[in-house]
Amino acid sequence: MLDPRAISLAQIRSEEMRHKADFERSVALYPVRPSLHRRVLSGVGRSLITLGAALENRYGEVKQHAAWRHSNNRMERAL
Repeated sequence: MLDPRAISLAQIRSEEMRHKADFERSVALYPVRPSLHRRVLSGVGRSLITLGAALENRYGEVKQHAAWRHSNNRMERAL
């Protein structure tokens, strides 16, 4: 699983390309083995959900830190 703090734009792009390749492979396999097709799609879906959660968590932390800094700046100005 990806560490939310270690996600970079390059990692996101490589994950997207890997997911696209997995999907294309599963589509090609469907006529041969439908059960394998379902498993690959399921795995791709889980990976995308995990990546989305990691991104949401990372940006949630960034927003929280920004809000904390903003409140500290307001308190300093009040003093």
